[in-house]
Amino acid sequence: MKTNKELVEHLNSLQILQTHSWNKCIPKEIWNDYFEDKCEEIELGLDVDKHRWYELTTTVLQINNGFISVRSITDMFSEQSSFEDMYHHLEFFEMEEILIKSYKKQIK
Repeated sequence: MKTNKELVEHLNSLQILQTHSWNKCIPKEIWNDYFEDKCEEIELGLDVDKHRWYELTTTVLQINNGFISVRSITDMFSEQSSFEDMYHHLEFFEMEEILIKSYKKQIK
């Protein structure tokens, strides 16, 4: 089994062109070995980056007792375009969880 660092490096080395939603673009063997029933989507839609024809966001996954993320197209603004037209390669990163303390007004 690969560590998250090795998995991220391997996935990035494949230069995966996004042709569908990100999870359908992962090679089947890698999906079966590392993702299917072995990971959980923790956060969706982080770090929104809007372009003229599409939007990129980051999805955080819990996998191998750690976190990785994938940067992918999550919205397109042209009905006549497809994922292939955007020519976006999936980007993978290792992630760490950061807990933030916050406060709210008490309602009486």
